[in-house]
Amino acid sequence: MSMTMLPFTTKVEAKAYQYSAHALGAIKASLRHSHLWVAGKLLSIYFESNDQLHMNDADLWSINDGVTTQECVIITPSSSNLVRQELLRIIKGKIRTGNYVVGMYDEYFIPQKEAYHKYHFLHDYLIYGYDDLRQNFISAGYLNDSRYGNYDIPYEAYMDSITLCSGSEVPLYFRYVNKEYMPMLQLSDICCKLESFLLSQPSLPSPQQGAP
Repeated sequence: MSMTMLPFTTKVEAKAYQYSAHALGAIKASLRHSHLWVAGKLLSIYFESNDQLHMNDADLWSINDGVTTQECVIITPSSSNLVRQELLRIIKGKIRTGNYVVGMYDEYFIPQKEAYHKYHFLHDYLIYGYDDLRQNFISAGYLNDSRYGNYDIPYEAYMDSITLCSGSEVPLYFRYVNKEYMPMLQLSDICCKLESFLLSQPSLPSPQQGAP
């Protein structure tokens, strides 16, 4: 029996949308000087899109910036016990090597969700650990009491949620946070953006100037 839990925090600056809270929680807990990354990300969201709903998945996890690397595995839903056991082995192995598990599951099968055994509802999720003794994955998200927090997902319930859902293919994303990444704030860009905001003018690119 074993247990692995990756760094994660539910104390994040933006959690109106679960998928953004997942990215913030994983990266903030993993990086030294993560406050610089958080500040830069929030500035980018405001000045570039003015709405975090416009940020795509890669941007939220800063994959293009090198903060996170990603591997995608496509599985075919199956009730076969052999398939489920192999999938469980793969997921646990990825977590042991530092990968967060991200994807979509059917909340009909998740006990802590409002939809549990009431209706089918596909929603995003994140898994950041597992506990063989309790036979649970460790996750975070909005629960049936509308609170954002940590919760356990029984192995069997999770397998049902991804192998019995509708659709011919189910993508699983394994995301690894580069703990050696050193966030930088571009002070000149920030000043330029603030000035253009105050003057209501489009901001112009400025020379690169970093601050540790």
